[in-house]
Amino acid sequence: MINLKLNDKTAGFFTLLLFLLLIHFMKLGFTPSKPSRLAHDEPLFVQIGGDIKLPGVYGFHNRVNLLELIDRAGGLNSNTLHPAKFSDWFFPPGTRIVIKTDVHGFKFKQDEMSAFYKITLGMPISLNKEMANGLTAIPWVGSELAQAIVKERSKRGGFKQINDIMNIKGIGPGLYKKIRPYVTL
Repeated sequence: MINLKLNDKTAGFFTLLLFLLLIHFMKLGFTPSKPSRLAHDEPLFVQIGGDIKLPGVYGFHNRVNLLELIDRAGGLNSNTLHPAKFSDWFFPPGTRIVIKTDVHGFKFKQDEMSAFYKITLGMPISLNKEMANGLTAIPWVGSELAQAIVKERSKRGGFKQINDIMNIKGIGPGLYKKIRPYVTL
């Protein structure tokens, strides 16, 4: 009989503990996580598309050149040869490459990957480069605030310091603290 009461108390304790853990993890699930800064062991992400077999975003632990990126993406859709000169062409994190092939070989265009990919991958977004639509990928930034950021950026000729955005109506110290990990210049 005593063991039964002890077991009931133990079961109640573990049920309560499980309930509290569930609430804790639900709260974490509804709070956007802060993006991590690129550390030595963290992958750097590069996106590739166009005339490539497996377009997508690929992570690397070291600098990546164009030939390594094409190889990781399954190769080109055609039998075009890879010029060796592209082995010296390296890309920074957050780059988007689009490959186009023709009878003479292949060409590529380099630009920035979308802000939505960057936020998802934990990469900060540039306040001085991103368009208003991309700025809406930042948690707590809607289309009106994104437009205000772009307008202020144009007025200033670009932001000199990240905290310059606190001069924008609607961005006070509280909101600035929330969005700061998601942005860079």
